[in-house]
Amino acid sequence: TEQALEELQQKFAETRRSSEAAKDKVSQAIVHLEKQIEDEKAKCEELRGKLRDKRGGSEQEEQLEDLTVKTEDVYRNCGHEDKHDPDALLMLAAIEAKLEEYLNVFDDAEAAGLGGLVESLERRSETNRRGLLKQRRKEQTEQKIEKRLKESLQRSQAPIH
Repeated sequence: TEQALEELQQKFAETRRSSEAAKDKVSQAIVHLEKQIEDEKAKCEELRGKLRDKRGGSEQEEQLEDLTVKTEDVYRNCGHEDKHDPDALLMLAAIEAKLEEYLNVFDDAEAAGLGGLVESLERRSETNRRGLLKQRRKEQTEQKIEKRLKESLQRSQAPIH
């Protein structure tokens, strides 16, 4: 019985040592896995940041392209020929020069005593601009409504799964 008790105590001590060793290994593995998880989270956040930057870059390129198209339109409306396709900065410089020319014509007209005529023409031009803007907004709204109606019709005619 004493011998059995001693054997039991030895087995218990051995089991405790092996359990503690296994526990230490598992604890080390947990610490290692937690570090790997943190590293992966950091990589994931870095990739998300790059993706955001890339999306922002493409949106910025889209906006620049849109501004270039608008600049070309104003450039042509100023009476310039786009034979050699100048870049946006050159077009803007030419537009600015044309605006300066127009402003000088208005200043000369006012100096010649035609200030009232210039003001009435400015008011008429502003009224026309507002009307065109209002018409453009109305057309855009109608296009949006038409697009929504088409999409709604397509959804209603689509088969139900």
